[in-house]
Amino acid sequence: MLGKLLDRILHDEEDLEIKVKQKKDISFEENRGLGKKDLLIALFVFLLALGVRLYSLFYITDPQNAGVEGWYSDTYHHWQIAYLTKEIGLKEGFLRLWDLKGMEYFWGAGHPLVGALLIAITGSTSIVNFRILSAIMGSGAVALIFLIVKRHWTLQAALAAAFLGAFNPVGIFSDASGMVEPLGFASILAGIYFFPKRAIISGLFLAAASMTRAEYWLLSLLILVGMLLTKSPSNKKPTLIVAYLIPIILYMKYLLDYTGNPIYPIWWNFIGNAFGEWQADIAPTIEQLDIQKVYWLIALFSIIGILATLWRRPKVTPLYLFGLGNWLMWGVFIGMTKYLLSYLPRFWVDRIMTWPYLFLAVAISILIFGLVPQKLHKSIKIILSVSGWILIGLILFISQIAWKEIHRYYDPTRKNWENFRQLSSSISKYDTREGKILLPEYWPPLTYTLVHFEGIKGERIVGQMFDPFFYMEGDPFANWGENREIIFNWLESENIKLMIIPEKREDYIKLVSREENAFEKIGELSRWSLLVYQVKD
Repeated sequence: MLGKLLDRILHDEEDLEIKVKQKKDISFEENRGLGKKDLLIALFVFLLALGVRLYSLFYITDPQNAGVEGWYSDTYHHWQIAYLTKEIGLKEGFLRLWDLKGMEYFWGAGHPLVGALLIAITGSTSIVNFRILSAIMGSGAVALIFLIVKRHWTLQAALAAAFLGAFNPVGIFSDASGMVEPLGFASILAGIYFFPKRAIISGLFLAAASMTRAEYWLLSLLILVGMLLTKSPSNKKPTLIVAYLIPIILYMKYLLDYTGNPIYPIWWNFIGNAFGEWQADIAPTIEQLDIQKVYWLIALFSIIGILATLWRRPKVTPLYLFGLGNWLMWGVFIGMTKYLLSYLPRFWVDRIMTWPYLFLAVAISILIFGLVPQKLHKSIKIILSVSGWILIGLILFISQIAWKEIHRYYDPTRKNWENFRQLSSSISKYDTREGKILLPEYWPPLTYTLVHFEGIKGERIVGQMFDPFFYMEGDPFANWGENREIIFNWLESENIKLMIIPEKREDYIKLVSREENAFEKIGELSRWSLLVYQVKD
């Protein structure tokens, strides 16, 4: 019975091999190897992947806590940009992004605008909607991997890659985090899937991916080059280029208008992270120096793989370049730049490894079920198939060890989340619901809890990064006669009534001590080293 079952599974593979041999004159688009059955299986893969990701969201984690102050705090920063864009930015200009930390254009415009639309459609400010969105995108990426692998190899290879991707703990957890990466790599995989038959859609997806993260902009360019070098029909390639370039040129004009730099995300990702503009001036640790050698090797093997791919130019060149290009990016960033100083052991279970692990799953699956069996006898294929699935099961089983590390990094954030809930509740007690609140700019989770749980509107929140002190050179109190007027005009124009001041902000501490008649201390939040002042009328 097992033999009949395996023979049925392998039947599709043999038919595909025969068709390829008999129909060499069939065009690349026509010989796609996909049918309605494959699309139904892809839907099942998507629902399966989504199910385990939603389980992680609602039962493994606290749905409201993506990983505050310790892991996925950036989820709240992305939420903050999307929310403030909807509440403030879009009223200030066409697709104008907004933030309290001045990083609204650093990652790209794609996710904030999608997030703003999500808030508008649902009418909810909940971070859970952002986490569900990323879970859907991550699950879509797994389904797209199934379709791409099935098109070029075998059903078994596609299923193996899909199962490894669907049940990979790092993918499950990070896809449900609410971060931007799932939106980016799902867009890239969609671009790869639709190439070359639907070149317009492919180009648009690659352009959309470029707007989600700076790294995906570079990877999309690499993939585009790979598409142009494949042996697919050349009449589709001009369409692909135009479909990609038009939105990218418009995006660059958009960035130029709002930031003065048409490649702003790429520029600051490399200046800030790679060249160390934002890195502390310290020596790397022994652990970082040791791991640097590992990333050197990753970069070296990735370069060799990319060169081999460009030389052979197989039809799956775009997929290979996406995987190898991503490995190369991290190999260079951590192995050869000052970003090494940001390396942490949790990187191996972090979101940055979701696609590298998924690509590794694809490579393993193709090797076992796609490349090796091609020239083997049928009986040997059956043995190899059984052995392959045992190996896939073993990999899945061993990979679950990663949950221990994931919990080690996530569980401590539960207390941090409760701290922010308590802090926002404490601040809310001082709020008279009149005027605006001046907040430290470095706590997006505080913005979220104030908005979502305390009902404070985004238009009433001002970040201290954009106060006049930020633009004053030297000691602002050395020329206090002139600067005093600037400060008080700003407070009045912004209608600031409540100030939450960090105890270490010397400029504000000097301000309230010099101008006792203008400010009244109404509380202390000593647990968080914050002072609460009311601006007198």
